[in-house]
Amino acid sequence: HREKSPGVVLVKIDDAALQAIGRWPWSRAKIAELTNRLAELGAKVVAFDIFFSEKENPAADGALAEAIKHFQSRPHHQVISGYDIE
Repeated sequence: HREKSPGVVLVKIDDAALQAIGRWPWSRAKIAELTNRLAELGAKVVAFDIFFSEKENPAADGALAEAIKHFQSRPHHQVISGYDIE
């Protein structure tokens, strides 16, 4: 058991999220919406542990790229991924 950090919130894609939003994989447009919402809620760092393996339409790819660019345009804001998301 670890103590919770007041400055860290983990947003999990779990069964409840899948029931609320729909089956996996979510579109990059949906991940872009999530990224934008996290920015609105005051997140300073968003870390993705998601492998974007499926091809997607250019509009959805563009929406995610724009959301990441917008998020990182703020001072001291960062998007982290273990995979190439450029």
